[in-house]
Amino acid sequence: MSEKLNFFIDTNVIAHYLIRLKIKDKANSQLTNRYNNAYQLMLKILSFNSENYKFITSSLSQAEIYYALFDERFCENMFNGGVPYSCWIKSKGKKCYNLKSEEIEGIITDILSFSYDYLYSKEDKPKKILIAKDVYDPDILPNLILNYNLRTHDAIIVTTAISEKCQYLITMDKELKKHLTERKYKKISLIDPQEALIKITKSK
Repeated sequence: MSEKLNFFIDTNVIAHYLIRLKIKDKANSQLTNRYNNAYQLMLKILSFNSENYKFITSSLSQAEIYYALFDERFCENMFNGGVPYSCWIKSKGKKCYNLKSEEIEGIITDILSFSYDYLYSKEDKPKKILIAKDVYDPDILPNLILNYNLRTHDAIIVTTAISEKCQYLITMDKELKKHLTERKYKKISLIDPQEALIKITKSK
């Protein structure tokens, strides 16, 4: 009998998938390579059918996708505007690089479309990714914040993943992995999209 595994999908994985969908110039290897691992993983998940594997995200993770896409588009505007990387932090918030109304509407449309197709699917169309309610377990959350130095929203996401009995949290957040892996936090394993894709592909 195959091992039953639960995977929690972090915000940045879904965000990178949605960004990669919008890249029209497939010849731009610099951009496609940046987002490709998350893109390939999400393609696999969204076409995957197995009772032994469950893919989960959370309400907080879903909400964070809006800022993740906004931030990526904002940085793209600064890059296209010729702003040196060393000045990006100082330039953030300047109106000349803010998103136009059509760009914001595009982000909202992309996220709602993804949510409707794969998260809020109708009864006759099984959900590919389940949405878990955010969990604030007093035995886990304070420990992650106070002893592992996690930011509050990261701690909530990890707590939710643990409470959903996820063996793996798929993330591209290197800081998050550093805080938990180097301090040997054993309740859940953090893996990147490439590692997750290998595990899922081997399921057959």
